[in-house]
Amino acid sequence: LKDKFQGSALKDGATVKMAEGMAAGEVTAKVGANGTLTDVTTKTNSVMSNVLDISSVTALSLNRILMNDVRKRLGDVRSTEGAHGAWVRYDGGKLTGSNSLKNNFTTVQMGIDTVPSQDAPRFGAALAYTRSDADMRRGDATMDTYSLALYGTKFFENGLFVDVIGRAALSNADYTVDSDKKGSADNTALSLSGEIGWRYDATSTLFVEPQAELTYTYTDADTLKLKNATSEYLYSFDKVDSLLGRVGFAAGYTCPEGRGNVYVHASAVHEFLGDATIRSGLNSYKVNGEDTWAEYGIGANYNLNKNAYIYAGLERTDGGRLDEEWRAHAGVRLAF
Repeated sequence: LKDKFQGSALKDGATVKMAEGMAAGEVTAKVGANGTLTDVTTKTNSVMSNVLDISSVTALSLNRILMNDVRKRLGDVRSTEGAHGAWVRYDGGKLTGSNSLKNNFTTVQMGIDTVPSQDAPRFGAALAYTRSDADMRRGDATMDTYSLALYGTKFFENGLFVDVIGRAALSNADYTVDSDKKGSADNTALSLSGEIGWRYDATSTLFVEPQAELTYTYTDADTLKLKNATSEYLYSFDKVDSLLGRVGFAAGYTCPEGRGNVYVHASAVHEFLGDATIRSGLNSYKVNGEDTWAEYGIGANYNLNKNAYIYAGLERTDGGRLDEEWRAHAGVRLAF
């Protein structure tokens, strides 16, 4: 490195600078006695940091988008008769965050379930497609995700309920950084979530429902070849482990004659893990994923008849590195 900066212009005390590449960060140093370099500082490579910012937000967004409790997924399934059911729902919204992040997403999910015998849990399966378009200050990402979920839900006569859902998702994301560097990456995400709650009827029309939920998600490692017109570089992403905990409540009003209910809900959510790392050669950059935020919203269920109902909700979050500016869901369920 010293030889590269030799010359009459490099006198004692002069500052030299080496511009960043696709992986190494910008290096600055002062020329000392006999041409030695002192006070050497190396900055984080902005290409790597921006790639990781976009990719980590994409992974975290996927966790947030696919995470749904039993009320969002099925509505108030206790309000209909019939051992078997089929449902379809829309779930969409906008996530915002640092570095001017804006992520618009849309999910369409459909499922079927059954209670195989009296007093057995309700077992079901669901398929979903998600489209996500994320924009940041120095890049953007478009993600398509297909997921399969298997779930089991048990409602008890005393108001207690338990919901367990396992999910496998395959996603493909196309990245653009600084408008001219492009690449794509594929990921597999596996998650397991458990929720427990208890619906307490304070009166014949008012209820309170404390809830707690824990979701673990594993996203596999992958590589990204980022190319522009003149060069290309290979980046590798470490696996990402996510552990989301949620504690909250719903409180609502049951309409007369069993026509449905309206409710409000609020929760505190904490991400215990979520760290993401990108590597290229000897260089690496890491984002700390631990985070905490508040979630709150409103919702309603309306029974069309004893075997069909529609449900909808609107929510947002505040206080996190990644927040839901708005999120809405709406669905219909048929029982038979």
